[in-house]
Amino acid sequence: MTYKFSYGDSVIIIREAPSEFNPGGYGEVCSMRTTNEGKNLYIVEFGDGSDLEVPEEYLVLDEEEFKSGS
Repeated sequence: MTYKFSYGDSVIIIREAPSEFNPGGYGEVCSMRTTNEGKNLYIVEFGDGSDLEVPEEYLVLDEEEFKSGS
């Protein structure tokens, strides 16, 4: 499976993500996996040391967020 993000990438969780995925959160990709259904999931670690598993469709690279002006 091909992943859109790599270990160490800085990512932002999009504002449209469900609340359980910490919309607007900024963190770093720590690991990734693919479910049996083919969905890519990423463990994102935040600055406070907490982490969360987030589906790929709710993530953008931090540089993309700044380019869009959001």
